[in-house]
Amino acid sequence: MSVVIAIKYKDGVIMAADKQATSGNLKSDNATKIVQTKYSGLGMGAVGLLKTCNILEAVNEVVDPEDILSQAPIDKLYVIRKIIPLLFTAFEKYHCLTKDEDGLQSIHGNLLICSNEKIFSTDGIGAVSEHDDFVAIGCGEQLVHGYLSTLNIDYNKLNENKAIEILATAIEKACKDDVFINDKIDILILKRA
Repeated sequence: MSVVIAIKYKDGVIMAADKQATSGNLKSDNATKIVQTKYSGLGMGAVGLLKTCNILEAVNEVVDPEDILSQAPIDKLYVIRKIIPLLFTAFEKYHCLTKDEDGLQSIHGNLLICSNEKIFSTDGIGAVSEHDDFVAIGCGEQLVHGYLSTLNIDYNKLNENKAIEILATAIEKACKDDVFINDKIDILILKRA
């Protein structure tokens, strides 16, 4: 079971992910599914093949240094035009892209890309969606969406501790029937300045 979640809270965005990974009959309980870029402070998360997650760890920066200095807004168009092409170049370099009979390239998994104000998800072909309050990707995404939708809260008023508590509960619910369940999760806090 894999799940990566991002929610907005009053001071920014928090991402969380379980640490489980499986490949055939092999299991790891220390996988890295969320990373923070070095300079722009973006958070990125991946589910799917473990190799997809590993490539995110290897991508140090996806925002152009000039855009960092000029404080270019990280909006949906920026993600589509600049970040997705850079990530797909990295996936291609490490042989993680597949092509269908029409030549359409895709990765084996989904991605989350978050600033301290915005949350974006992508599917395997790089189509980007922006989310207002929260989003989850992975095998447990429907359980997480169901749980978070029933809370009927204003996410923009959550404090950091309550947001982390909600994320931990959401991951537990998403992984509850998984034979490899453990309580290890990663948390990444993207706080507004």
